[in-house]
Amino acid sequence: MSSSVYFLYNTLQRATGAKLCCLAKFYNGREDNIITCSSDTLVVYSVVKYDHDAVGKDNKLTPVYKLKIVDEFPLQGEILSVATIPLRKLSSLYSDDSRDALILSFRGNYISTIAYDEQNLSLIHISEPTRHLRI
Repeated sequence: MSSSVYFLYNTLQRATGAKLCCLAKFYNGREDNIITCSSDTLVVYSVVKYDHDAVGKDNKLTPVYKLKIVDEFPLQGEILSVATIPLRKLSSLYSDDSRDALILSFRGNYISTIAYDEQNLSLIHISEPTRHLRI
């Protein structure tokens, strides 16, 4: 007779060592994501709310928030700054989209505008954002 043992566990997230972060609707237009950047890695977190039995000072149930890693993207070059811009401001192709794009600056004096592609589940580079920028 064979017996199987199953373990249920939560893994701890490794230290991020992030030097840059921002809040954006990066994955979809319904939820906020926390974007952190270390030297050459972009990590996307989702904020998950748990209704927990933690009781606060006034004997009310207080929700517990935890971060969940949604995706991690290695990039070429050291990221120096990050900013968000709505996709609808970049091009008329995204006029109905409520997601955000990221503007990243890298060492070597170049800038890249990226967004998340929901169909291919990957990052896309938006070329020449200054040509289509509507302010």
